Amino acid sequence: MKTRGFTLIELLVVISIIGILAETMISFYGMRDDARDSRIINALGQAGSIANTIGAMNNNNYSSACADASSFSEIEGLNLLGEDIESSGGTLVCQSSSTGYCFSSHMITDNSKHYCVTRIRSGYSNNPCTNMTCTFD
Repeated sequence: MKTRGFTLIELLVVISIIGILAETMISFYGMRDDARDSRIINALGQAGSIANTIGAMNNNNYSSACADASSFSEIEGLNLLGEDIESSGGTLVCQSSSTGYCFSSHMITDNSKHYCVTRIRSGYSNNPCTNMTCTFD
């Protein structure tokens, strides 16, 4: 008996399975980026909580929250949060003064979007912190 190879149905089933596997892999890559964005947002939110504590302990003076425009100060917890943001792929912008603070990072899934945390508000922005403020969406 002579073998004829694969039937059309068998080929379609194999191609369908490969397509489903490829779609699953692509969605996993998107989920990984979403998880990185969530880590960045969480770290910025925690940094805001620590900055509020710093302000409360220093008579509403937040100036010690940032070491410079691109890093948190060496205060325990803030430095680790900054490292977490950068290891997730974000770029930290840190601004603080005696009257407030502004922390932001770009998002991984959309580099044109930023997440900002200020003394008053937090949310998505089109730009990073500038002059202690964010332009929220």
